[in-house]
Amino acid sequence: MVGLAQIRDLMLIILAIESFVVGVLLILVLWQVWQLIKLLRQEIIPLVDTTKESVEQVSTTTLFVGRSVAAPFVWMRSWVAGVREAWRTVRRGAK
Repeated sequence: MVGLAQIRDLMLIILAIESFVVGVLLILVLWQVWQLIKLLRQEIIPLVDTTKESVEQVSTTTLFVGRSVAAPFVWMRSWVAGVREAWRTVRRGAK
């Protein structure tokens, strides 16, 4: 017949084994968190820096295109529109 003392002893052994397993798993989780932090420092941060440089380069290129291509084109179109409107005004005045 199994007494309460034997059940208590068995439960203490199971609790000790469970505590050991939880401790080992906690150490594994902490190790994985450390590996993740290393990955972030070695891989992700340089990737973010590279992305930042790319965005700055695109911004610079957009500014260059805006000043070199779009601005002269807009100036030319406005000049042509002004000449066209002046011509229309002269033609209406001559009639």
